Amino acid sequence: MVSSFFAGCASDDIADVSDTPRVVVGVLKYTGATYSPIHVDRPYKYALYDINGNFVAYADTTKFITNRMDVYMDKLIEARGMIMKRDGDMVMRIDSMRMYK
Repeated sequence: MVSSFFAGCASDDIADVSDTPRVVVGVLKYTGATYSPIHVDRPYKYALYDINGNFVAYADTTKFITNRMDVYMDKLIEARGMIMKRDGDMVMRIDSMRMYK
């Protein structure tokens, strides 16, 4: 007699984590408050939002080589990388980005 057990997780944020690179089309935004008198350290300086303005993941840009991130800010971009969960937050380790014109 063979018996199988299947376990599933109903959590939405776990389903988005995968071992394969993904492509996200959206907008890169700065997570800090530019004109705030109080400095608050954020885990990541940038976050990705989809074209509808919904949060996708924080952007880990430590592997992405560029001299100016401000070029990509608030523009429609395509980001490629791995999405993972770190300290309870969804994070995309960006390997490459390109800007739409």
